[in-house]
Amino acid sequence: TTAELSCPDSLSNTIEIDSISTLSYAIVPSNPPESNNGIFCGKLSSDNIGWIGLGISPDGLMSGSIAIIALPDDNSVLKYSLGTERSVNPMSEEQQTLRDTSILQLYGRTIMTFTKLLVEEDELPILTDGSVNFFIHARGFSNTLGYHGPSNRLSFQMDFGGVDVDADVT
Repeated sequence: TTAELSCPDSLSNTIEIDSISTLSYAIVPSNPPESNNGIFCGKLSSDNIGWIGLGISPDGLMSGSIAIIALPDDNSVLKYSLGTERSVNPMSEEQQTLRDTSILQLYGRTIMTFTKLLVEEDELPILTDGSVNFFIHARGFSNTLGYHGPSNRLSFQMDFGGVDVDADVT
């Protein structure tokens, strides 16, 4: 049988995306290795009050990406499919596989937490074999999902080949 993996108590890896946003994370590998049940545990913190999002992209651009977007007023953290400019649609109920989600706004910060499977059907995988992952990040001017403006979006690359992994299994 396949075990359900859980996130470690603390997320020991951190990347400063820019001067406003930080991503803390842990990667828990599949157990057993062939089961494709590995998880990415994430906490995105942003020094702004508004919606925030983190996406996995084929090339660092919005189109074709899968984003995890937190909407504070709805108390929701969901996966969205990103198409061409201004095409942002929630994924189907069956594809809403995030766990351990939360959204909090406190002292001028917006903080989103989530657990996502590394590999999911019809989605870009989060690669842990040393290959480069392209991520996108955006944040809004309000809690209502809308255009982020040119200064509130960016892309970055991460290679998780040398990242410490945690092997907690429940």
